[in-house]
Amino acid sequence: MPDTILETTDTALWFLAIDPDREHETGEVKRWENKLTITHHPVVLPGGKRRVEVTVKPPATIRWNTTGANPKEGAVYAGPIDIPGDAETTVYAYAEDQGVGAARNFTIPRADQTGPSIVKTEPARLRKKLDFRGSTETYAALVNFESLQATLSGGYR
Repeated sequence: MPDTILETTDTALWFLAIDPDREHETGEVKRWENKLTITHHPVVLPGGKRRVEVTVKPPATIRWNTTGANPKEGAVYAGPIDIPGDAETTVYAYAEDQGVGAARNFTIPRADQTGPSIVKTEPARLRKKLDFRGSTETYAALVNFESLQATLSGGYR
């Protein structure tokens, strides 16, 4: 199947190669697995109430909890999660479909927190391209990273 592009939203597919001319033996069935990507979108509602929406692509069943217990055994996600209180809270999520699974933890900041939540013991990834105009802006950004005790690596051009 050279130059053939297959598109799917399935989590798993099985392939079997069969020679229509019967010159070669039929191959073994091969399983292909897609990657599940879990994302979240926190929202602060009027009055300081917090809510988080969790999604997974391709579609799969999501289970979750905020206790840190095994999220595979957590509640089935049925819609946005209301976060009680105003303390920083971690949501532990697990998604599974057709034997393919993925886990992800999300830290929901305090209701009054501004800016990102930084866990200094864990690596962070900058998911936005930074574009600086000249050496002055670049140097200012590096000084800022240094003040945050950030270590930069990879992705330089």
